Amino acid sequence: MTTATNPTQINSGIGGTKNFYNWDWQDKQYQVVYETIGAGNPVLLLPAFSTVSSRTEMKGIANLLATNYQVTVLDWLGFGESQCPP
Repeated sequence: MTTATNPTQINSGIGGTKNFYNWDWQDKQYQVVYETIGAGNPVLLLPAFSTVSSRTEMKGIANLLATNYQVTVLDWLGFGESQCPP
């Protein structure tokens, strides 16, 4: 497994720093986009499996939690900015 490439400060998503995780699975590599915001103990928010399934649906709670925690939110594979597997 490899980890994040160059983090990018963005204004979309939840308003934090966008990162990329390269996930190796069955001899293929998939790029998962995740975003972090805030500082403190880590909290991981996972979007619901739905028609949206992206980190933007977690923006409200992520911003509330970011006042006291380091919040990480991801886009599931095939949703948001994460790569869509074949």
